[in-house]
Amino acid sequence: MEIVQSDPPPSNRKNSEHWATVVRTLKENPGVWYHVGTFSASVAGAIRRGTYIAFLADAAGGYKNMSLEDRKAYMRKNYELHSRMCGEKGPRGHRRSAELRVRYIGG
Repeated sequence: MEIVQSDPPPSNRKNSEHWATVVRTLKENPGVWYHVGTFSASVAGAIRRGTYIAFLADAAGGYKNMSLEDRKAYMRKNYELHSRMCGEKGPRGHRRSAELRVRYIGG
C-alpha cells in the first residue's frame, strides 16, 4: 500500500473565531436568547461540559487550570443552553443534528 500526501478533507466545523464572536455577542446582550446555529447533536453537550474554551475565556484563574467539574459549574452559572433535535434520523432512530440556542446569564 502506498501512502500519498493529500489536501485536507472539506470541513463544516466552526473555527474558534466563530465561537469567540458568539460569546462576545452573548455577553454584550445578557439575558437575550440567540439561535447560534444547527450543529452535530453532540455540540450542545460539549459546550455544556466546557469543552469549547471560547465560553471559558474570562473564567477566574483561566480555563487551563479548571477541572472538568469546575468547567461544568462555570457553564451552568453563566449560560443557559437549549437544543432541539432536528434533521434526519440515524440508523438507531436518533436525530443527528440539533438547533442550538444560548443566552448569557452570568456577569
